[in-house]
Amino acid sequence: MNYSSNDLAQLKSDFEDKGFIVLKHFFAQDEMPALLEYILQAEPSEGQGGLSKGAMQFRSNLFYKSKNIQNFITQQKMVDVLRHLIGNDFWIRWDQAVGKGPGAPVFPWHQDNGYNELSCEHFQFWIAVTKSTEQNGTILISPESHLKGRLPHTFDGKHTCYQGEVDQSMMIEAEPGDVLLFSSLTLHKTLPNVTADDVRWAYVLEFMSLKDYDPGVPKPYFVVSKEGKPFGEFVHHHPAKNMFTELEYQLRKLKGPVRVALQRVKKAFAPTAA
Repeated sequence: MNYSSNDLAQLKSDFEDKGFIVLKHFFAQDEMPALLEYILQAEPSEGQGGLSKGAMQFRSNLFYKSKNIQNFITQQKMVDVLRHLIGNDFWIRWDQAVGKGPGAPVFPWHQDNGYNELSCEHFQFWIAVTKSTEQNGTILISPESHLKGRLPHTFDGKHTCYQGEVDQSMMIEAEPGDVLLFSSLTLHKTLPNVTADDVRWAYVLEFMSLKDYDPGVPKPYFVVSKEGKPFGEFVHHHPAKNMFTELEYQLRKLKGPVRVALQRVKKAFAPTAA
């Protein structure tokens, strides 16, 4: 699907206001069986320790070794939409295919920044690989929740959960090829799969500006776009990497009094509104 400059400007405005946009029919339905085959053939690397639980399976970091997936995620039409939100130069920090089979439970409310604890926003490109419905465990979004910044989360096993009140929610039902593009600060959850035999597949790509760095992601880094054009190459040096980002990462990993003290120092030196 091609978008005019006015369309793209409106999409950016909607994203900034609501924290998400829905791109109907972004991919043709007949492209999705091949994508699912790429997902199932790719060698996953769990990375975060594995979030699979019962009939809910996660396959992560598939793009590293799959040329088919690398080609898929560097399509010009994807770059054209994303560069209007992120900027011309961006990379992929994570990808994740999720299959929710019959009996798969709720995946609780959370922000993706609640998992990685990054302060910068990144951009979640959620593709409905198969039909996604209320019955087979589709996704819910909380509009405008990204405006609250990173919220406190607690751990439930390997899952990170937001325990506060969710003001409003919107269920997104999708046909194969539809895309939900949302902020990593937007609260979201998925419903249980209550069907007898329907496995719901989604593929989520997490894009970040090359101005932003995640020390938790090992090199090489897959650059998707440079100067607004598909790049599709691994690089061994991230332009935003420096001693301060590395130090911040090591401090984030600390628990207990040191971590609490760091948060208090940051708050004490934060600029106050005039």
